[in-house]
Amino acid sequence: MQPRNTHIMQAWAVMESRRGNARRAIELFERAIETRPSDAGIYNAYATLSKDLGDVEGARRQFELADCARLLGRRERAPVRSAYDFQASARRCAPCASAVSVSA
Repeated sequence: MQPRNTHIMQAWAVMESRRGNARRAIELFERAIETRPSDAGIYNAYATLSKDLGDVEGARRQFELADCARLLGRRERAPVRSAYDFQASARRCAPCASAVSVSA
């Protein structure tokens, strides 16, 4: 089964990580981000998984992207519709540009 709702993807990813299936959790988080890149909650949960796996740099990058998602959500009237739109918008945002360039 492949969930289509990002809230379900995130919850499923957390469940998989708790079961020790980090690879599946990462796949679900990345798919959720592709589906809804402006959802800061997904980045926060992904950052927690990265931290738990010992990937401090990955966690830091996800937390920075969560902050970018929050900033962009406040600054733009139209919602961000894709990961490409998110990255393009973040490059125009000085605080976000470094986070996007690290992950892109």
